[in-house]
Amino acid sequence: MHKPKVSVLMPVYNASIFLDEAINSILFQSFSDFEFIIIDDGSVDSSPKIIENYANSDSRIKFISRENKGISATRNELIAIAKGDNIAWMDADDISCVNRIEEQLIYLNHNPDCIVVGCLTELIDTDGDKICQWNVPLLANEIDAWHIKGTGGAIVFASSMMNKNAVCKVGGFNENLTGAEDLCLLLKLAEIGGIVNLNKSLYFYRQHISSISHSAKVKIQHDTQYVIDEARKRRGMPAYQLTNNKKNVNHHDIYIKWGWWALREKNISIANKYARKSILSNPFGAEGWKLLACSIRGY
Repeated sequence: MHKPKVSVLMPVYNASIFLDEAINSILFQSFSDFEFIIIDDGSVDSSPKIIENYANSDSRIKFISRENKGISATRNELIAIAKGDNIAWMDADDISCVNRIEEQLIYLNHNPDCIVVGCLTELIDTDGDKICQWNVPLLANEIDAWHIKGTGGAIVFASSMMNKNAVCKVGGFNENLTGAEDLCLLLKLAEIGGIVNLNKSLYFYRQHISSISHSAKVKIQHDTQYVIDEARKRRGMPAYQLTNNKKNVNHHDIYIKWGWWALREKNISIANKYARKSILSNPFGAEGWKLLACSIRGY
């Protein structure tokens, strides 16, 4: 039986709106020697049917549909099934550039000490409009310096390719964590090999307006602190107390943030779009009107 060089792993949960774009962005990669393993984690929308249609027409797709078990359990199941020496992650609402898999595999093949490679990413919204480029640190020490202080986003997890043996060696995902499972894995991997980002934009990372309940937010903060504490103990480093952010972020705050990010990169129409959304959500907020004025002026 042929062993693929790469296993592309995609967990899916109620992602029917964006699935076609996500799946096609993998199927039409410039590098084709991969298996594409998709687990539907108990979706209640049309996701299973969409995936089944693709699986019936492309033998590289291995599709599993089952009851909901959660993101970390699903990822661990994907890892266990994967046959490739390298695993490439993919989120069901994102888009990979056509040469993403090829570029990341070339890097790992030429840099055997590296076990994780990410890339620069473009942040897009639910309409597919570009908000901005997410500029991440490129070098291993810079990435790990972000992570050991609990700062997320140094590697956009879904944009990464990893050595499967290394992931298994550190135990995969901790299924007891909420919102800190990616950070936990990346900190452990940094302790046994190199982690880098390519200085190439190869991934479109979709941003969503979503609210996190207070109880979930507290759990995320608690788990992130736990992950940092454990990593610093393993490394013999002094304790580090994360800032406890108690503010609940609302839609208005997110629109403002995205608008300023877009304006910073001269995406004027998108800045204007989110200025108007912010005003509709909070007509008396001064920040929205300020953003609108700046977007009209173009700076």
